[in-house]
Amino acid sequence: MLRLLSAAVRLVAGRIAWVGLAVRPRKSLAAEILFLRRQLALYIERGVKPQPINPVMRVSLALLSRFFNWRDALVGCIQ
Repeated sequence: MLRLLSAAVRLVAGRIAWVGLAVRPRKSLAAEILFLRRQLALYIERGVKPQPINPVMRVSLALLSRFFNWRDALVGCIQ
């Protein structure tokens, strides 16, 4: 029961953070995207293996994937 409550709290916190991202200034968001793309490129270059995701992250990503075309975003990052 405690794990379920913890997962629910993290899911709600993730939603609040997502809303916060939606109201951020465009330049700030563009800078973060640039930073994250660079970080991803470094991981790929160094061959770092990603850590497994937890159930809360899996649910969050599944729900968020319905709001935008994430496959195109990934292809854009890697190229």
